[in-house]
Amino acid sequence: MINTAVIMAAGNGSRLHPISKYIPKPLIEIDEKPLIVHCIDELKRNGIDNIYVTYGYKSDLIISNIANKVTGFINTTNFNNSYFIFNTIVKNINENILILPCDIIFNLNINKLNEEIKNDGSYIVPIEYKSGMDSDYIKVDKNKNIKSINRNNKTEYCASGIQVCNPFQINKNLKNGDNWYEIWNDLIEKDKLFATNLILESWKTYDTIDQILKHYESF
Repeated sequence: MINTAVIMAAGNGSRLHPISKYIPKPLIEIDEKPLIVHCIDELKRNGIDNIYVTYGYKSDLIISNIANKVTGFINTTNFNNSYFIFNTIVKNINENILILPCDIIFNLNINKLNEEIKNDGSYIVPIEYKSGMDSDYIKVDKNKNIKSINRNNKTEYCASGIQVCNPFQINKNLKNGDNWYEIWNDLIEKDKLFATNLILESWKTYDTIDQILKHYESF
């Protein structure tokens, strides 16, 4: 049962410059709501109320806007986006948690997700590849073990950015990975990284100005 989520919101949003020079990516509004609030609302709709947010760039703005909506904040200033798994209070959580970026809008069926995950594995929630996607492609075997994850070899499915893992088990079994690719590759070697049967059907990312413009051009 997933009770905790971590939203990664520490990056400087370089692909959204010049907008993100003034407004941090998590606070950029889509449909009159900041991106990170879309994430928070969807988590709470699924009964996940214990929510932490990593911060770095323009942290004062982020904290002041959402402090009353989340459990707490994790300082990852000047560190990579997997730093918190090995070096903060998160590392002691001995149960599955949900990890996601701040720049996606999605619908999640947490009941279906809870039905299939186990406490000693790590999972990536996939989306179906669509033309033009710039994402991490995942290759799986018949047992849903992920055999590779990269941005070069296109496959039928991509990583949605949403993943599930047990931080305590990660720290127990893996070295301190400098980034998610190192962590994923270590898990792949140990046959401990899986794609969920649950595939997100409603999912959009807003990581570039073009993606934001296309959203508003669709109206």
